[in-house]
Amino acid sequence: MNGPRFLMAAGGTGGHVMPAVAVAKGVLALDPEAEFLFVGAGRPAEEAALAPGGWSRAAVKAAPVKGKGLPAKVKGVARAFQAFFQALAILRRFRPDLVFGSGGYSSGPVGLAAWVMRVPLVIHEQNRRPGLANRALGRLAARIFLGDPGAAGSFPAGRTVCSGNPVRPEIFVDAPKGGPRGEGAPFTLLVLGGSQGAESLNRAVAEALPGLKSLEGGDGRGPLPGSGARRVRVIHQAGAAGEARLRPLYEASGLEEWELGAFFTDMARLYREADLALCRSGALTLAELASAAVPAALVPFPWAADDHQTENARAFEAAGAAILLPERVLSGEAVVSLVRGFLAGPDRLGAMSRAAMALARRDAAAVMAEEVLRLARGRRERRGRKAAAGEKIAGAL
Repeated sequence: MNGPRFLMAAGGTGGHVMPAVAVAKGVLALDPEAEFLFVGAGRPAEEAALAPGGWSRAAVKAAPVKGKGLPAKVKGVARAFQAFFQALAILRRFRPDLVFGSGGYSSGPVGLAAWVMRVPLVIHEQNRRPGLANRALGRLAARIFLGDPGAAGSFPAGRTVCSGNPVRPEIFVDAPKGGPRGEGAPFTLLVLGGSQGAESLNRAVAEALPGLKSLEGGDGRGPLPGSGARRVRVIHQAGAAGEARLRPLYEASGLEEWELGAFFTDMARLYREADLALCRSGALTLAELASAAVPAALVPFPWAADDHQTENARAFEAAGAAILLPERVLSGEAVVSLVRGFLAGPDRLGAMSRAAMALARRDAAAVMAEEVLRLARGRRERRGRKAAAGEKIAGAL
């Protein structure tokens, strides 16, 4: 093997996979000979995120443990043991110099296998409230990267680095959005339900379609009072099931400009075109919104572990970069009211964009890449010295 080898334990959702991809790209920028193997749970969201980049992939049969009923917990524990032994086999075969875990239930068994095999383990916690897998692995990791300094109290202080959440370089912008993009440009609402879609967001936007059409004066009665009439465009990531259900509704809505998909891979383009995002408040989503300077209306997933998405959203709202919209008040009427308010007062978008951009960490991926590469090279050097010493002893005998 020529370059250092990295096993990236990242699975379950795009929110766990994409930070690992950003770090891998950062490492490759420093050492083009580095090799990577992504190990997840074999879910469709992982394939959608990794296949376009041609990353090598493997899977373990992990399942969620927390937040389920007793039968599901028993099944989850049993699957975790199975995944642990699968991870051991993968490590023996791939022989990584370092294991990087970015959270999710598949990262726990892989991280534990790394510790058992004495492979340096590095983890990344994206949220202010750490997840179960990372809280456990934090005791075993050589280094813990934090996306939010608020998580520092959950990990050993001497091994933590407040790096921020890594974002792919193509998403960063050099200037905030300035509000309306000129005469005749549509107001673009970007709806993101995560890599698997979000049923509550899908339902609310479906209910809102007639009202959104009315805002631009296309219902035959003219624009609604105070709407600041302007064409409305919707870009909607709805998940596979959501896309199939929503497409007939979009086609019948009368909206002239809309883009509907199960999962988008060209996020840099979508962020550039968006005036406002309506989305969940996972840590990676927020890091990308800040990097792309996109104002947002955040709808935290209410059943996220330890309600960490609400904590994330509150921080962005406090900074002036977002509006917190609890799921209990989310409706089609609320979506229409939200868009109407920004159409009538577009200057607010510019202020929110500037506040979002101020939260971005441009160096997160580079900081993490430099450190994991240093640790991996250190292990390779130790292995090389040990092998040379063994050959010297064997020659002497």
